[in-house]
Amino acid sequence: MHYGNSFCGIEYTFKNEKENYIVTILKKSKNKLDIEDSFCLESLEDLKNRLKKTQPIFLILNTKNIITKCIDESVLSNLDSLVFRAFPNLNINDFYYEVISQENKMFISICRKDYLDDIILKFKEKNIFIVNISFDNNAASCISNFLGNDNYFSSNSLITLKNNVISDIEKGTEIIDSVYNINGLETSNSNLLSLSGALALVIQNFTNQTNFEELKINLLDNLKHLRRFHLGSRTGLIAILTILLLNFLVFNHYFSAVNELQEISQINQTSKKQFTLLNKRVAKSQKTVEDMLKGNSSKSSFYANQIIQSLPKSILLSELNYQPLIKKIKEDRPIQTSSNTLLISGFATTNTLLSDWINLLENLDWIDSVEILNFEDISKLNSQFSVKINIADD
Repeated sequence: MHYGNSFCGIEYTFKNEKENYIVTILKKSKNKLDIEDSFCLESLEDLKNRLKKTQPIFLILNTKNIITKCIDESVLSNLDSLVFRAFPNLNINDFYYEVISQENKMFISICRKDYLDDIILKFKEKNIFIVNISFDNNAASCISNFLGNDNYFSSNSLITLKNNVISDIEKGTEIIDSVYNINGLETSNSNLLSLSGALALVIQNFTNQTNFEELKINLLDNLKHLRRFHLGSRTGLIAILTILLLNFLVFNHYFSAVNELQEISQINQTSKKQFTLLNKRVAKSQKTVEDMLKGNSSKSSFYANQIIQSLPKSILLSELNYQPLIKKIKEDRPIQTSSNTLLISGFATTNTLLSDWINLLENLDWIDSVEILNFEDISKLNSQFSVKINIADD
């Protein structure tokens, strides 16, 4: 089967009496194989969240419930006979077994059927899809060609290789943390078996004999059916969306054409009215502005002249602002001014002189009131002031 570009091996084992899911994920891109991720989790729920949907899994069971024996046998004869040689008086109907051949030796692993079935069910309930299964350290045989004649540690065993095949698997020995380079892929001893499982999916060179081939076929078929269903669902959904989109585009085209004709007709009917109203508004606004400018120019000149005439020589004006802005001018907003108002700022040599001048201004018939906005000394001889003159209504 074509598994795509992502390949995952998971070793299920125990460490310090806790479940361990040791994971290696390989990614194939442009004929290059890299380790995409590797991690260890203690929860099947956490594992589900870390894996991609419909990710095919090579599961390696490596727990105390798996028993492995090695017998000297160079010919792979009847499997049941080999199992009985390794495990006399075994009720074979209650057990699954796996046999791998390594030159003149056979490694035979067994586990109870209900134990494996229960594990498969737990993975299935989490929608984690197993496509192949191996027991103990047997999966290491698929990477033996990439290793030299030496000793290699897995997560819980010492694996001895001779002539690029496994000659011995020893459990119970002290495990030394190690890093190995397997054909360009660097991995730790803890991930050796999970990497072997992932590689087995890539190069499909793992050869074992079991009595649960039908079980593996069913697991693989489940994944195939699910992928076909997802593919069919996506294809059907895309087809439906495409038809709906075409219908929408055709409908929208004619609907837009009708709307456009209606809009053109409506525009033609109202354009004359709008144009006439616009001309009237422009003419009225222009006249209003002209009248206001004329009136303001005449009034501002009169007010300025009156103030200058009343101004003592010792008071110096710095600002005379007629109808000052209330707010800063902003685009698309009307200009707001303080009508009937004059703002005057300047400098005076004495407070008495400024006070007399303000009294003089208040007596002018066109001034309603005078407010002192600010008055402060800036030196011994000069003071700065600001006053607001409220102009009486006409």
